[in-house]
Amino acid sequence: MNKSIWENISFAGIAGETETNISWSPTINLDDTVQFAITCQSGNAANVTYPMRINLYANIADSDWNVSADTDPYASFDNISSGNVVKRRTVPISPDPKYVRIRLQNRNVAGKNISDARIWVTQGEI
Repeated sequence: MNKSIWENISFAGIAGETETNISWSPTINLDDTVQFAITCQSGNAANVTYPMRINLYANIADSDWNVSADTDPYASFDNISSGNVVKRRTVPISPDPKYVRIRLQNRNVAGKNISDARIWVTQGEI
C-alpha cells in the first residue's frame, strides 16, 4: 500500500460567523483509497466559545461543486478548542465517496477569529 500525506488547505485566519468557500479546497479523489484521515490545526483567539469545525462534502462526479455536491456534510468534526493555543487533531474518515472537498467553519461570533487554520490529508492507496 502507498501512503501519502499532503497539505490540503491553509488559511492565516477565519473570521467569526464564516465558513470557507468550497472552491478553495482541492478535490480529493478517493477512488483507490483504502485509508483516509484528516489532520486539522488551528489557533484560537483567547475568547473563543467554539472550536473550528471541519466539514467534508461528497460529490460523485467532481463537477459543479456548488450545485451537485451534497448539501449536508458527508462527515464533520471539531478541532480541540483552547484559547490562545494552537491545537491539532487527526480523525479517520471512511473513504466511501468518490470525491470530497473540505470547508472550515468558524461558529464564533464576529471578532472571535481562528488563526493558522491548516488541513493535512493522509491517504493509503492500493
